[in-house]
Amino acid sequence: MAAPQRKCFHPSCRNFIAFTRTYCEKHEPNKEYNQARRRYDNTYIKFYKTRAWLKLRRIALMRDDFMCKTCERNGIIKEAQLVHHLIEVKTDWDKRLELENLESICESCHQKIHKR
Repeated sequence: MAAPQRKCFHPSCRNFIAFTRTYCEKHEPNKEYNQARRRYDNTYIKFYKTRAWLKLRRIALMRDDFMCKTCERNGIIKEAQLVHHLIEVKTDWDKRLELENLESICESCHQKIHKR
């Protein structure tokens, strides 16, 4: 009998994975990076869980029609999963909730911007 499977937890992924996993290999989070951020940037992490951020994030995605703006500038149509701060929160905390400072982007463009 085959082992039970479920879908990857990533919103747009349809890959089936082992029931004991959360994400497929493509969408597995970078654990070292996330652990370091949680350890050293508690205020920064708490911000991304606030109601104000979650609401503004949704507004930014809807404004950009859920399309990656970086890909769009290059003539590529791709779904955006993330909202990126043009001026990073660590650089200017006061701009963290300004809609003009936000851009909807895909995971691969976000990785390129932050060179991960």
